[in-house]
Amino acid sequence: MSLGMRPSRRAARSQVAGAVAAQLSVLNTNSRYLSRGLVDYTQQLLALLPGSLEVAFLVNSGSEANDLALRVSRAAAAAAGRPGATHVAVMGGAYHGHLTTTMAISPYKFWGRGGGGKESWVHVLPCPDPYRGTHLDGRAAARGAIAEARAAGGELCAFICESVLSCGGQVFLPDGYLAGVYEEMHAAGALCIADEVQCGFGRVGDAFWGFQLSGVTPDIVVMGKPIGNGFPLSAVAMTRPLAEAFATQEY
Repeated sequence: MSLGMRPSRRAARSQVAGAVAAQLSVLNTNSRYLSRGLVDYTQQLLALLPGSLEVAFLVNSGSEANDLALRVSRAAAAAAGRPGATHVAVMGGAYHGHLTTTMAISPYKFWGRGGGGKESWVHVLPCPDPYRGTHLDGRAAARGAIAEARAAGGELCAFICESVLSCGGQVFLPDGYLAGVYEEMHAAGALCIADEVQCGFGRVGDAFWGFQLSGVTPDIVVMGKPIGNGFPLSAVAMTRPLAEAFATQEY
């Protein structure tokens, strides 16, 4: 069993090892069969989020979770009669995972060493720099991405953003920035995804989630790493209408 990058608290203690061994003797690893513990934990996770986010899907990693968030966004657009809305807006310097799809929405990767460059369906908002005072207008950045998608013959299905940019330089977004971007994106029909894998779950001071620092409510929240306490677990939380739209579009 590999714990990857997820630190497990005092994993060598006999009590922990014994509990893990006991659980392995009864564990069902087929995802078709839920355990009571997973259901209870998922309900506890949802209780920490805005009330509109009622449904969560559990997967194995932050990369998988962000990939699923993209699939949900595209399925929701198709269900709403917008099958051409497959483009995605991202932040400069962002990192969202190591799958083919998530590397494609990660400027940190596709513009980095060995990267293949930006895909035509990806549109990058310049990363704001509060220290130097550049790129601070979120609305203008959002409108630019929306216009670029339309000029390329597409429409945005989603805007995905770490609420505090991690690999992008530990950037706390300027006051009002994310709220302005969300408003412009929603007006264009795009969903707003908060990637909280590296910045959420009690890691930004008084707020439990990074998006709370900006006073916004995402349509989808992605979480991972510490939520599994050392084991490979991540989650994608969303509104019930989005979950239902996803169910109509994918098996």
